[in-house]
Amino acid sequence: MRIFTRAHYHAERRVIPSEAKESRVNDSRASSDVQTGEIPRRLGMTSEDSLAQVTADIVNCFKCPRLVAWREQVGRENEHRDDGLALTDAYISACVRCAPPDNKPLPVERVTCLPYLKRELDQLPNLKVVVCLGAYALEGLALVYGARPRPRFGHALEHTLPDGNRVLCSFHPSQQNTFTGKLTVPMFDAIFARARQLITT
Repeated sequence: MRIFTRAHYHAERRVIPSEAKESRVNDSRASSDVQTGEIPRRLGMTSEDSLAQVTADIVNCFKCPRLVAWREQVGRENEHRDDGLALTDAYISACVRCAPPDNKPLPVERVTCLPYLKRELDQLPNLKVVVCLGAYALEGLALVYGARPRPRFGHALEHTLPDGNRVLCSFHPSQQNTFTGKLTVPMFDAIFARARQLITT
């Protein structure tokens, strides 16, 4: 089983005073959580948790007003999700499910969302390799696992998680990375060829 963690990024919107006050309080709590590596359990799962339940909880999540507003906007603009592609023995996840155009989720938004990733990982008993697309994804994964010391990011670097599973790092396939040649098709293909090798050995 392969899981690809990637960060979804989101846009700024005008914050009204009441939201700004709430954001400051949440950011303070998030900074502490991030520094200590603790992930809140306010999205706690039950013994009957499942990937379907996690997905339903994500769809119905409205904990981050700034990101929800953007999610609703782009959701109306993008109605077609069928690209003809299919996953085989793989699962795609993210550190942050909603993201603004400026590519800068707030610390509180990541901390609020990471319990969903934790629940998904708990529902993947055959997990062997995690491919992290970008340093942000690796940071989020390290927070979920409470990894110490924090694994270093670099394209094609590999790490072992506390549970024995492997992590394979890749530059994020963003336009900035692909248009500039920082990440090429052969480089990206090599990442997944290595992931398959790790799975089968």
